[in-house]
Amino acid sequence: MVNTLKHKTIVILGGSTGIGYAVAKLFLEDTEANVVIGSSSAERVKSAISSLSEISGAEARIKGYQVNLDTSTSEDSIIQFFDKVGHFNHLIYTAGDSLSLVPIHEVSRTTAEKGFGIRYWSLLTAIRLALPHMPKSPESSITLTSGTVVFRPMKGWGASGSGVGSAVEGLSRGLAVDLAPIRVNCVAPGAIPETNLWSGMDEKQKAELIDYVKKRSLTGQVGLAEDVAEAYVYLVRGNFTTGQTLILDGGEMLS
Repeated sequence: MVNTLKHKTIVILGGSTGIGYAVAKLFLEDTEANVVIGSSSAERVKSAISSLSEISGAEARIKGYQVNLDTSTSEDSIIQFFDKVGHFNHLIYTAGDSLSLVPIHEVSRTTAEKGFGIRYWSLLTAIRLALPHMPKSPESSITLTSGTVVFRPMKGWGASGSGVGSAVEGLSRGLAVDLAPIRVNCVAPGAIPETNLWSGMDEKQKAELIDYVKKRSLTGQVGLAEDVAEAYVYLVRGNFTTGQTLILDGGEMLS
């Protein structure tokens, strides 16, 4: 019997754009779940809710709030966000700023820590603050987001993309043990040009990277956010899946 997620609530941090938005859209289209999105931009939250509300039957099931995930000075915004959400069942974390690709000979502690800010330290804080709102059950889950650069690094991404992604991917397995029976999994997408990860690149850099990825992909194409969204829906529904990383790369690993 298909798990429709009726009466379940899914929180997506980073849900107003890119992969997070595609995940919210798919849950609203294919399940009966309630969805709450969080983003640093109130304008993006408002725009996403307006667009998602146009899905048939979704208007009553979608909410969203602004949340500042930068925990370098305060956790208050995240605390207030979860207080607004209340009880929920599943947490999905797709939030992340654009990565600065810093060559290893130019890396400093400051530049390295910047890459871990939203993608790792804020993730840990969000999980800690979310847990009191979640039932301790295999029907609850936390899904993290890493990347295929963990398993097949690209030149120049070692100190930022691979390093941060590996920390997140390893964290998902550790937390699967620590937080059991709550399930913890990770999604590792390949190159998805429509995400914020690429926003720091100029058009020439982006075009070169797209061409490079297409040549390495068995499908001859880069991924779309909606392609990746399917993995999150599976991991939320799959009550017997925990401690796993799903790789979505168009066959890049085999090329």
